[in-house]
Amino acid sequence: KYITKPFLLGGLKFDFRVYVCITGLRESLRALLCEEGLVRFCTEPYEDGAAFQQSCKHLTNYSVNKRSSAFVHTSTEETASKRRLSLVLLQLGEEIAQSFWAQLEEIVRMWVSTASPVLTATLRQYNRDCLRTPRCAQVLGFDVMLNSKGVLKLIEVNNSPSLSIDEVIEDEENGTCRCMEHHRVHRHQDGPVDVAVKTVVARGFLDMARGVDPPGWKEVAIDGPLLQLLTRLEDFFSAKVVVPRPQDGALGAVGVATFSGGSLRAAFAGLLQSKVLCTADLDLALVKLKNTPGCQRAMPRGIPAQMGLVNFLVFLEVLLPKTRFPSVEALLESLVGAHA
Repeated sequence: KYITKPFLLGGLKFDFRVYVCITGLRESLRALLCEEGLVRFCTEPYEDGAAFQQSCKHLTNYSVNKRSSAFVHTSTEETASKRRLSLVLLQLGEEIAQSFWAQLEEIVRMWVSTASPVLTATLRQYNRDCLRTPRCAQVLGFDVMLNSKGVLKLIEVNNSPSLSIDEVIEDEENGTCRCMEHHRVHRHQDGPVDVAVKTVVARGFLDMARGVDPPGWKEVAIDGPLLQLLTRLEDFFSAKVVVPRPQDGALGAVGVATFSGGSLRAAFAGLLQSKVLCTADLDLALVKLKNTPGCQRAMPRGIPAQMGLVNFLVFLEVLLPKTRFPSVEALLESLVGAHA
């Protein structure tokens, strides 16, 4: 949902790019939050109700604003169009800074708890013993924005955030480059803010990949009821619901996941026997699932396991009105508990 009343600094709209490193799985799962990040500003003052075609008033993306003649480069970082997170939090004041970190940690905690089973299902495709050998790590880019009341909103999570340190500067006199990074003659240089921030991120990731906690990162507590329930759900899905299909490839036969009426009837046997559901409810919900926006359609070799898990969650949401359970969480608890 578009944030119509964003928090402004100097009349400009801005967002934050913060970095999170996830290591391990299940019991060894950890999430570490980098205490430095990027803040990207629009290059034109924000006007409520301004036409969306005026992209430099609405979009904070560097790829959009770098083409504006109003883009301020990092020689004067206090007013630059791209600044370090630590500097902007000082500009915003201590109260907002403390609230920012508290809200951000909660966003990271909820996202990682929710995504952890999907990450596990993904890794199962390539390593059946992944839970026994959980050495893995990934950096994610969280894009967040403050609204006018100081409430932090998650915009998106980037699976592969850019670690580029390149900065494009329009330069008709001395520039020689005409590449697609800018529509006018320009030159490239290392961006001081990008170098400062992304050096911390890259070094931190490499440290964590080899089991060392780096300076400038803090751990976000992940363990909680939601993670525990969704972890049990992933076990249930992999063992009771999924219909594995072999897939050829360099890694050998790995499972891709889908589910059928037959596998669902076996998985829901307890609820069927107790008359909470009937087989027609499962079959109709499966038909509705295929027509649900966002549902992953089967590919030639099946559906990847992680998307099969997401489809199953959507299936439970479609099925919920046919049950006596007040929420998807309660239905999950009943299913998982019955097979514990």
